[in-house]
Amino acid sequence: MQEIVDVLNREQFIDMLYQLVNTMSDLKQGKIFSIDGTWGYGKTYVLEELERRLSPVVNEDTYDDKFYVFHYNCWQYDYYEEPSVAIISAMLEASENGINKVAKASWETAKKILTEVAGEYVKNKIGVNIIETFQSEKTGIDNQKFKFDQMFAFKKTLDETREKLKKMSEIKTVVIVVDELDRCMPEYAIKVLERIHHLFEGIPNTIVIMAVDSKQLENSVKKIFGNAVDTGRYLRKFISFNLELGVGSLQSKYVERYNYYFDKFEERDAAAKELQTLATLCQIDIRNLNKLIEKLD
Repeated sequence: MQEIVDVLNREQFIDMLYQLVNTMSDLKQGKIFSIDGTWGYGKTYVLEELERRLSPVVNEDTYDDKFYVFHYNCWQYDYYEEPSVAIISAMLEASENGINKVAKASWETAKKILTEVAGEYVKNKIGVNIIETFQSEKTGIDNQKFKFDQMFAFKKTLDETREKLKKMSEIKTVVIVVDELDRCMPEYAIKVLERIHHLFEGIPNTIVIMAVDSKQLENSVKKIFGNAVDTGRYLRKFISFNLELGVGSLQSKYVERYNYYFDKFEERDAAAKELQTLATLCQIDIRNLNKLIEKLD
């Protein structure tokens, strides 16, 4: 596997984030918070590095690993009409892939719990657009009763899911990393926020970390609810606090990432230094830097 180079000097931010999650775990706190940064600032890198660090941490009392770490890519799973189905599917997939010799028993338990949750969704037909199908066949009071029954079944399924997730968090800290919310359509992004709130809000020892672009998220809220809505107040219902991720500071080791380009120069180090100065002065984010070097190449 190719080593990932930290070209934007995110080490300090990741260290802070890692310590924060460990402190919350020690205190059995349940929180939903966000890493807030513009597209191209490296939020995905930060989250992936955090997951890598959390996965091998061992609980000194149980000698089991300390965290259940789940990764939910909103955009990758957006073919599910109902986000709660997507979230559980992502968690179940992680439980199947996350079993290791040290923590085999606890991950088997997680897999069993999540399989039971998935079974409830299937049984109650949650995530299937069964209401529209039914509308083509029936109308009137019977149809209204059907809608009510479906909504009641959905509420019941969410409640049962929360109870099962609480059982998981009693075994060890549950960490859910939510990425690529920025790439989702506004309607779906807002629905994801709501479902995360429904599923995880208030559950002890459960930490949800979301990568967001707050400006884009606020635009999504306005598109759905209108320009008059207080976006800050609305989003505070779902996100306890934000950790701001700035543009970053381009490090000299970024040259390693672009060897194919800088090797073309006789004065290799001078060329790298010039580009580093340009990127710093112009506050060029890593994605645009990639595109710039491709064009220069």
